[in-house]
Amino acid sequence: MLTVTCRLTACTPGSAPGPALDNVYGRTLPYHLLLSPGMTQPSSAQTNAPVAEAIDDCGLRFLLASRHHVYLLNTLPLRQRAQMQQMGLSPAYYVWAFHSESQDELLNSLPSMQKGAPTWAEMRQFGVGWWLRNINSLQRCAEKVTV
Repeated sequence: MLTVTCRLTACTPGSAPGPALDNVYGRTLPYHLLLSPGMTQPSSAQTNAPVAEAIDDCGLRFLLASRHHVYLLNTLPLRQRAQMQQMGLSPAYYVWAFHSESQDELLNSLPSMQKGAPTWAEMRQFGVGWWLRNINSLQRCAEKVTV
């Protein structure tokens, strides 16, 4: 399993190195989001590998956006949460998922699929019908939703 260690030094307001520090945050944030506790699951390629190791670049963009969306849904006030649920994930991220070669892993990374009880509302919220190209996976997903 890939282990990422990030050591940050204390910065005072006048001593922050500016863009260099932003670059470090920008590179480490995806690894922290993907490799934090509770963010790993078995994949078809390796049984104990994090999801990030089985997903290509296009899929990684969708995965980060979907995890950010779920985080916001869990932390926003009720009014904003309802608006966000109604809008769903931005369709721009559907394109990244559509071009990904690891769509099954993306589908399995959705919260309701991990729980084993997918709902149509969540599938619509993440645009699964727009980006899932494998007809067999789409059929299995639809069967799980109707049960």
